[in-house]
Amino acid sequence: MLVPQYTQHYEIMTTKLQPILAAAPQLQEKIQLIIQQHFQLDKAGMEHIMDPVLQSIRQKYNFYRTNFV
Repeated sequence: MLVPQYTQHYEIMTTKLQPILAAAPQLQEKIQLIIQQHFQLDKAGMEHIMDPVLQSIRQKYNFYRTNFV
């Protein structure tokens, strides 16, 4: 998405996004949309990657307790 239209080279750990976003403000909206689509964010924009995993574990334990205890 960034190469080559916005920068010639991009490395996730070392390339600074601020200058790229300052030069192309519309890019910020595109990036935010991609993040919202591919990450589990709450309304504050915080990622809760463990929530679905923990919910799944709780459901399995409840199933076992209901059916095998």
